[in-house]
Amino acid sequence: MVLLEPSRRRLRVQLRISERQAQQMLAMLQPSSPSAKRDLPSVLGALHGIYATKLPAVLAARMVRHGLAKDTAEAAAPVDRLMKAVASSLSKFLTQRAAQLAAAVAEPPGGVTISITFSELTKGKLGGELPAPEVSVHSGWKYSGQ
Repeated sequence: MVLLEPSRRRLRVQLRISERQAQQMLAMLQPSSPSAKRDLPSVLGALHGIYATKLPAVLAARMVRHGLAKDTAEAAAPVDRLMKAVASSLSKFLTQRAAQLAAAVAEPPGGVTISITFSELTKGKLGGELPAPEVSVHSGWKYSGQ
């Protein structure tokens, strides 16, 4: 789910992770064997598989709709930068705060929502260096406006 709010200079991407997917990620984050290592690359790969196919088209459509690009071709370069920023922020989140994801998965069943929020995002910044997004995780499926 993508919420683009140009008037508030904010873009929020929410990844809704099913309970099954979340439990699989938890098994990679907290292996049952004490000698096994956390498998952060596999978790990152699983997350990438959730958003990588649809997110670029959704971002491009939102940018065109809100007048941040005249068409999807013009939106291609900013979308590519946004996708790289999403991947980078998720990697940093997993490296530094994987325990937060594990705690959200451990909550009662209902999946997990990971929110990636770009603040102070302007048309000019879409064409250049993007602000670092904030990543948060919540148990259950959260609506974009929350």
